[in-house]
Amino acid sequence: MKVKKAISVSELKEMMDSNGVLLIDSRNPGDFNGELGHIKGSINLSLPEMIERSKWLEDQNVPICIICNSGGKSLREASLLRNSVKVPVYSVSGGIIAWHLRDFEVE
Repeated sequence: MKVKKAISVSELKEMMDSNGVLLIDSRNPGDFNGELGHIKGSINLSLPEMIERSKWLEDQNVPICIICNSGGKSLREASLLRNSVKVPVYSVSGGIIAWHLRDFEVE
Protein backbone atom coordinates (compact mmCIF):
# COMPACT_ATOMS: atom_id res chain seq x y z
CA MET A 1 0.00 0.00 0.00
CA LYS A 2 1.40 3.39 -1.00
CA VAL A 3 1.62 5.97 1.78
CA LYS A 4 0.18 9.36 0.87
CA LYS A 5 2.95 11.88 1.42
CA ALA A 6 1.37 15.21 0.49
CA ILE A 7 -2.03 16.83 0.77
CA SER A 8 -3.53 19.87 -0.92
CA VAL A 9 -4.39 23.05 0.96
CA SER A 10 -8.08 22.17 0.48
CA GLU A 11 -7.52 18.80 2.17
CA LEU A 12 -5.67 20.57 4.99
CA LYS A 13 -8.59 22.98 5.43
CA GLU A 14 -11.02 20.05 5.67
CA MET A 15 -8.82 18.34 8.27
CA MET A 16 -8.57 21.57 10.28
CA ASP A 17 -12.32 22.12 10.13
CA SER A 18 -12.82 18.69 11.68
CA ASN A 19 -10.16 19.41 14.38
CA GLY A 20 -8.22 16.37 13.29
CA VAL A 21 -4.72 17.70 12.61
CA LEU A 22 -1.62 19.19 14.18
CA LEU A 23 -0.25 21.82 11.80
CA ILE A 24 3.45 22.66 11.93
CA ASP A 25 4.72 25.71 10.03
CA SER A 26 8.41 25.06 9.42
CA ARG A 27 9.26 28.47 8.00
CA ASN A 28 11.68 30.61 10.00
CA PRO A 29 10.12 32.75 12.76
CA GLY A 30 10.53 35.92 10.67
CA ASP A 31 8.42 34.45 7.86
CA PHE A 32 5.95 32.84 10.28
CA ASN A 33 5.26 36.29 11.78
CA GLY A 34 5.92 38.19 8.54
CA GLU A 35 3.98 39.54 5.59
CA LEU A 36 2.34 36.25 4.55
CA GLY A 37 1.34 35.52 8.13
CA HIS A 38 0.56 32.03 9.34
CA ILE A 39 -2.44 29.75 9.61
CA LYS A 40 -4.37 30.08 12.86
CA GLY A 41 -3.58 27.19 15.18
CA SER A 42 -0.26 26.34 13.52
CA ILE A 43 2.89 25.99 15.59
CA ASN A 44 6.27 27.19 14.38
CA LEU A 45 8.93 24.47 14.64
CA SER A 46 12.15 23.75 12.79
CA LEU A 47 13.02 20.17 11.80
CA PRO A 48 15.43 19.74 14.76
CA GLU A 49 12.66 20.94 17.10
CA MET A 50 10.21 18.49 15.52
CA ILE A 51 12.60 15.59 16.04
CA GLU A 52 13.36 16.72 19.60
CA ARG A 53 9.63 16.91 20.39
CA SER A 54 8.62 13.81 18.43
CA LYS A 55 7.21 12.07 21.53
CA TRP A 56 4.99 15.09 22.30
CA LEU A 57 3.92 15.34 18.64
CA GLU A 58 3.03 11.66 18.56
CA ASP A 59 1.15 11.93 21.88
CA GLN A 60 -1.30 14.40 20.26
CA ASN A 61 -2.64 11.31 18.46
CA VAL A 62 -3.69 13.17 15.31
CA PRO A 63 -2.12 13.40 11.86
CA ILE A 64 0.69 15.93 11.53
CA CYS A 65 0.79 18.31 8.57
CA ILE A 66 3.88 20.37 7.80
CA ILE A 67 3.67 23.57 5.76
CA CYS A 68 6.47 25.77 4.42
CA ASN A 69 6.58 28.49 1.75
CA SER A 70 5.94 26.36 -1.34
CA GLY A 71 5.96 22.69 -0.34
CA GLY A 72 9.49 21.48 -1.14
CA LYS A 73 11.05 21.90 2.29
CA SER A 74 8.02 20.45 4.09
CA LEU A 75 8.07 17.38 1.82
CA ARG A 76 11.62 16.59 2.95
CA GLU A 77 10.81 17.36 6.59
CA ALA A 78 7.70 15.17 6.57
CA SER A 79 9.73 12.31 5.12
CA LEU A 80 12.27 12.59 7.95
CA LEU A 81 9.68 13.06 10.72
CA ARG A 82 7.80 9.94 9.59
CA ASN A 83 10.77 7.93 10.89
CA SER A 84 10.30 9.37 14.41
CA VAL A 85 6.54 9.15 14.98
CA LYS A 86 3.78 6.57 14.59
CA VAL A 87 1.07 8.96 13.39
CA PRO A 88 0.55 9.98 9.75
CA VAL A 89 2.74 12.89 8.61
CA TYR A 90 1.92 14.91 5.48
CA SER A 91 3.48 17.78 3.59
CA VAL A 92 1.14 20.52 2.37
CA SER A 93 1.59 20.87 -1.40
CA GLY A 94 2.19 24.45 -2.51
CA GLY A 95 2.76 25.65 1.06
CA ILE A 96 1.54 28.96 2.44
CA ILE A 97 1.62 30.39 -1.09
CA ALA A 98 -1.06 27.92 -2.23
CA TRP A 99 -3.02 28.66 0.96
CA HIS A 100 -3.02 32.36 0.02
CA LEU A 101 -4.01 31.62 -3.58
CA ARG A 102 -7.17 29.94 -2.23
CA ASP A 103 -7.85 33.05 -0.09
CA PHE A 104 -7.90 30.96 3.07
CA GLU A 105 -7.53 32.91 6.32
CA VAL A 106 -4.20 33.71 7.99
CA GLU A 107 -3.26 35.68 11.06
